[in-house]
Amino acid sequence: MNVRETPSNKATPTTAAGLAANLDRKKLKITNTGGTALYVNFSGTAATSSVYDEKIAAGATLTVENYVGECTASASIRYVEFT
Repeated sequence: MNVRETPSNKATPTTAAGLAANLDRKKLKITNTGGTALYVNFSGTAATSSVYDEKIAAGATLTVENYVGECTASASIRYVEFT
């Protein structure tokens, strides 16, 4: 039997255009810190204005519960993972 121990409610912020999958993630907050709308893709494929899953307005934050996969954005944004 494999048991995974993780701390509760530990937040890890990262500023990048891509974020790797994390099996311990419980919540993901994505904040657009830029001055224009950005695009996010949850498939790992590069996000563009024509290929994206979510569009995040300037200064807005998207919160995703129980998402453990990878994520890419059309520019660097701030990710906060809760594990």
